[in-house]
This record gives sequence, structure tokens and C-alpha cells, in this order.
Amino acid sequence: LPISARLVKDAGFALILQMMTGLPGSDKETDIDTARRLIALAPDGVRIYPTVIVKDTELEELWRAGAYREHTADDAVAVCAEILPLFEAAGVPVIRLGLNPTEELSGGEAVGGAYHPALGELVRAEIMYRRASALLAGVPVGAGVTVRVAPDRMSMMIGQHRVNLKRLKEAFSLASVTVRPDAAAGDEILVDWKVF
Repeated sequence: LPISARLVKDAGFALILQMMTGLPGSDKETDIDTARRLIALAPDGVRIYPTVIVKDTELEELWRAGAYREHTADDAVAVCAEILPLFEAAGVPVIRLGLNPTEELSGGEAVGGAYHPALGELVRAEIMYRRASALLAGVPVGAGVTVRVAPDRMSMMIGQHRVNLKRLKEAFSLASVTVRPDAAAGDEILVDWKVF
């Protein structure tokens, strides 16, 4: 460990690190590399803050001048859906994903960027979508699919406004996609299908 990280841990403090995605000059690959570097520091937790363009800041000026390409909520979901599993696999808790919603940000202070009051949920839903997609490869066109997940993962699997169900049905040309709670599923996604 670098001396600074070791000193924090040796002093008995929790090492909580923060990272931002979508900063000027970064891209998906550099953000993933940053996550890997943080994991190598063996932190006790991490906070991930995708870049938000706040009113009356230098970043807003750069953005309006065309010198900064906005890191949208969709961009943040895509990169964080790759970063979050890295931290989880390393046993590093992600304490926060996205800025805490405030009246100011929701009321217009966030003029662009990756501000969404439920960003963490969107990221987790994207991860579930990707995992389910991998399991559906090879399912016959027109099949009816039942996806079973632990009860506390139902909303993540379904996605906001049932988006994951719609995306899976369309991507795999399925007759139907339903999600059922299954306590035995644990951390897994279980898939059953039948042809009508």
C-alpha cells in the first residue's frame, strides 16, 4: 500500500475513498482504471460520484463553450455498471453511488451531467439486465421467459418503468418476460422458459 493509505489504516481510521466518473479528459477506460487503482489501495469503502454540471461553475462554462462533452446519466450508468461489480468482487463496499438528491440540484442547479435522484438504482438495474441477457442467449425466439431473483432484487431486475422487461423482450424477440421472487435464488438470476 502507498504510505498515505497505510498511515490512515495504521492509525485505526477507516479508509474511505471517493472517485468521479466523466471528468474532463477522462473516458470509460480511464474511469475503470481509476476504480482498479482504488481497489488496489484496499479501502474500507468507496463513494462514486459521476460528474454533474452545476450552474455558475467553470465546468458549466467549458460545457457551454463546447470544450467539455457532457457525462450524461446514461453514460454514468454504462460505466458504473462496469465499475460497481469490480468493487463488489474485491469486497469493497460502495457507500454512495451518485450525488445525494437535494432541492437545489433537483430544482435547476444541476444544469447537465449525470444527476439523477435514483442513479444507484439505475446502475444496479443495468447490471441485472446485463446478467439476465447473458443467461438468455440461446433461448428460442417467441419463448415465454420467467426470471427468478431474490425478493430484495425484484425492483432491480424489473427496472424503473419496467424497462428491463421491455428491453429483454425486444432484444431476444420473446413472447413474454416475467419476474418472480425466489428466496432460493440468493445472488443468482435463475431463468426458465417455454415455447408456446
